[in-house]
Order: sequence, then structure tokens, then C-alpha cells
Amino acid sequence: MNALKTLLAVSVLIATGGAQAAIVATYDYSLNGTADVTPGGLLDGIPFTGTSTGSGTASLDDSGVLTLIGVHTVTLDFDYQETIAGTTTLFGSYAGGTFTPTSGQFDLTACDCGSTPLAYNSVSGSVLLSGGSINTVLDLPFGGRVTDTWTLTPTTPAVPVPAAAWLFGSGLLGLAGIAR
Repeated sequence: MNALKTLLAVSVLIATGGAQAAIVATYDYSLNGTADVTPGGLLDGIPFTGTSTGSGTASLDDSGVLTLIGVHTVTLDFDYQETIAGTTTLFGSYAGGTFTPTSGQFDLTACDCGSTPLAYNSVSGSVLLSGGSINTVLDLPFGGRVTDTWTLTPTTPAVPVPAAAWLFGSGLLGLAGIAR
């Protein structure tokens, strides 16, 4: 009997120890911002400015992690364009239905500028379950800076057919069968 209790206790510990954060919301996002290549950086120290745009999907978990996956385009004013695919992970706190970011990093998956994870200089804003926006500042390794606003809109989940509808339909079929 003691062996059974010990086995049960170990099973409970394993099950609870392996618990992961639960996804509390999913979003579609759009990204708009500015890009600056600073003197002394890329292109022989010539400063350039441009825009940063993008879109993708995001998921927020109850441990305070917002993960954004998508494709961004940086366009500089001399007709240079860089398409960057990657994952942004923002860390913060999630309480009372609000996510407040405190730090983050950008992991490049496709870019001519390298593949080293980049840490955000600053992250601010907040996201509710109903959406919101976050501002980020990212210094690039080649002397550039990208300042973005991420606008998050909740995705609409597929509406399942309630069990009552299935029961009602099968009941109607049963009544039709009996009447026949």
C-alpha cells in the first residue's frame, strides 16, 4: 500500500512539475516605425532614414511572455529594402488581463544582416486581452536603430457548434424516425 502511495505522489509531482504556461490570447499584429542608419555605421558613415513595416501573429501566455512571429520590411530612403523574418519575444508581467512588457529580444530567422539575437533597448506599452500597442527600440549591429509601434488585434476564434445543437438535431431525427 505504501508503494502505491509513493507511486501516486511521484506521479503528481511529475505532472505538476511539467506544467507549462497557458496561452491566454492570440493576436494578429501590424508594425509601423522608423529606421535610421547612423553615421559611422553601414554605407560609409552616410546617415539614412526610412520606414519599418510588418505583420504577423502573436500569442500571450499567463507567465508574462508575448511571442510575435512575422515578416518585417525596412526601407531606407535610397531605395534599399531589407526583408527580415524572425521571432520577437517580449517578457514582462501578466496580471488582471493586462500584459506589461519590460524587456525583449528579436531572433532573426532570415536576414542579410546576420542571425544573432538582438536585445531591445527599450520596451513600453501594454496589451489587454482586447488588444493594445507596444513600442520598441532596437539598435542594429551595423549602426542602425529601428523604433517601432506594434498594434495587436485579437484573433477571432472559430465558433464551435454547441453540443446542444447536435443533441437538438439528433432529437429531431429521432422524432422523425418515430413518426415514420
